[in-house]
Amino acid sequence: MKTEPIQLVPADLSKFISDNKLCVVKAGLEETTDFNATLNSQLNQFFKTSISIGLINIGSLNYSDSFIQSLISEKMINIGLESSDSVLPGYYLFKESRLVGYHPGTFDISKLDPEVQKASLWFGFAAGLLSGIATKSFASALLTFSAVMDASTGMNIFKFFKEVLESKDELDLRRKQKVVFLTEVDKAYAFLKVSKSASDEDVKKARNRMILEFHPDMSKEDKEIRNKMTVSINEAYEIIINHRKAAKNKFSFS
Repeated sequence: MKTEPIQLVPADLSKFISDNKLCVVKAGLEETTDFNATLNSQLNQFFKTSISIGLINIGSLNYSDSFIQSLISEKMINIGLESSDSVLPGYYLFKESRLVGYHPGTFDISKLDPEVQKASLWFGFAAGLLSGIATKSFASALLTFSAVMDASTGMNIFKFFKEVLESKDELDLRRKQKVVFLTEVDKAYAFLKVSKSASDEDVKKARNRMILEFHPDMSKEDKEIRNKMTVSINEAYEIIINHRKAAKNKFSFS
């Protein structure tokens, strides 16, 4: 029997993690969080019924809760990352109630074309999508774009989580976790078309420009896809801003 993602409420999150020996929780910014279909398929294929899958809306979390406080501080530190003042969007891997891995699952535009990694070309690509590529409508072009990214991202997350569970070298895992996270931060900058040297205000402006480009109200026909793009844009922004805050806090206390 296939394990399907369960939409969790904040009060059930801690119990869900403690009741399941192995589980993955997707923390998202939207009210009803989507779980990457490719990741779901791979988890079911490899772990079968031994894994549970949950979804949680970050906006509904209570930050005075002791579990949430632990999750954004010592639990993240224990896997090699910095503490944060909020739960980051992405996928959290728990084993026997212990956080053992985290992957942001950032939208990776580089998978479409190596040249798209260059921020200067991304605007032209986005404009091409908006006007329709060749004979494809905007909807079909964007749908293809999203599907390619979802599949690639899902496989990357699965491979990392599988490596985490199979490894016996905790120090090496902490190093790899850091590399994975920083790589995802780089993807977030590329997706929003901003450089690492951009100011916080410029990053926010870039996010807002993309939100306007892909706003769901721009097209009823493409609303579902546009909603998904909007979520990905906001998640990339949150990853960048929270990483910057963590870096500033680390520097101020060093």
